[in-house]
Amino acid sequence: MRILLCGYGKMGHMLAEIIESSSDLHLAGIIDADNAGDFSDAHADVVIDFSNPDGFAALSEFIRRTGTALVSGTTGFSDGGAAVRDLGQYAPVVYAENYSIGVNATAKATRMLSELLGDNFEVELTETHHRYKVDAPSGTAQMLLRAVDPEGDARLVYGRAPGDGPRQAGDIGVHSLRGGTVPGEHVVSFYGEDEVVSIKHLAFSRRVFAQGAIEVARRLVDAPRGSYSFDEIMERNPR
Repeated sequence: MRILLCGYGKMGHMLAEIIESSSDLHLAGIIDADNAGDFSDAHADVVIDFSNPDGFAALSEFIRRTGTALVSGTTGFSDGGAAVRDLGQYAPVVYAENYSIGVNATAKATRMLSELLGDNFEVELTETHHRYKVDAPSGTAQMLLRAVDPEGDARLVYGRAPGDGPRQAGDIGVHSLRGGTVPGEHVVSFYGEDEVVSIKHLAFSRRVFAQGAIEVARRLVDAPRGSYSFDEIMERNPR
């Protein structure tokens, strides 16, 4: 399977390392800052994109023109990734904020807890990442927020400051911590009367995200055109 990488930061380097050490994978090329938008010589079975929204226009044109399968984990889109998902009209596409199998299991468990505990429990979410992360809250935090509040009805409170007063009914607290080299830590806590239920995911290396993206690519490459969720595509047999 020939894989074209978009973005060659820490995730891109990790993906390239895994691809080059696998007997059945081939690195078809890398699109990064020094050749941004130049897809003229690109030929691949699947694109794995961990770049930034600035390069999306060129990537979108390439996918529309060639129908190449796309696995995208780029965050920071103003539309929440809707334009990426729309490329499912032209190619098989997966857009996910996080490709860790454990994180996606955490989201399922969070959804279940939210349904079981209901309005009797108050929700707080804390996410911690390395000092260089640009967006906040993280894409994974937003994914977990949707698991708690699928309709987006809750008022999100980003941190608290003197004078804010007590928490209001239905609020969800969201707290973003940045420092050091933490790959990613997410905690969703449900606070009730005299009890707390928390679910936590801690990543020790970006490798879990890279491995998950490649596993998704194996299942996506032969799929029909369409926009798939992580869970939907993981139900397919790998190539």
